[in-house]
Amino acid sequence: MFDHTMKIADMPFHHRDPFAHLLIAQSLVEKIPLVSADSIFDLYGVPQIC
Repeated sequence: MFDHTMKIADMPFHHRDPFAHLLIAQSLVEKIPLVSADSIFDLYGVPQIC
């Protein structure tokens, strides 16, 4: 969980939803895709399943 927090601290502020930041950080750290059609996640390099 500490890795997720550190990832959030380093992320740009493209998305204004703090919960989305948690999902993005978890996805990037754990290398798991998100199920979403939100194109803003592309700015973070998050793998998505649409």
